[in-house]
Amino acid sequence: MKKKSGMMAFSVLALSLLPMSTGATAATIPGLMKQFPGLSAETAELTVTIPSFTMALLIVISSFLVKRFGTKKMVLSGTALTAVGAIISMMAPNVATLLFARALLGAGIGMFNTLCISLIDLLYSGPTRERLLGFQNTFQGLGAAGGALIVGIILSVANWHMAFAFSTFSQVKQ
Repeated sequence: MKKKSGMMAFSVLALSLLPMSTGATAATIPGLMKQFPGLSAETAELTVTIPSFTMALLIVISSFLVKRFGTKKMVLSGTALTAVGAIISMMAPNVATLLFARALLGAGIGMFNTLCISLIDLLYSGPTRERLLGFQNTFQGLGAAGGALIVGIILSVANWHMAFAFSTFSQVKQ
């Protein structure tokens, strides 16, 4: 087996940051409601829940897609779709576009979510695999807690649009 770089291990672990971070944007709801006065609270909250819904749909069918297209194409397509969804979210001129973008982001995450652990099993063995599986759980926690912290900091210095940059910058690291 060819020796894998530390950057490869970090990239595989970084995939685990995003699935847990989609709820971090809940703090944008007051800003959305302020910018769009006629917006109902339920619709504003959809911007947080719709990524989880589309993520769940893609998780259900991702095993079929992996068999058809392969692991590498699924991870690359999923991360690209996630980045596009995050960029559109940042620039969304209205709530309908924002909801579409957030659904796209969730679909992208759903494409690679199930592969977060299986990639470690596929690429590593022995003590390295065991260590990375432990780190994978830590990265999930960092995605949830770190995402909320980063979004809060962004909201304290910028508007709700920029809070959606979190997902975009997470993709750039990979």
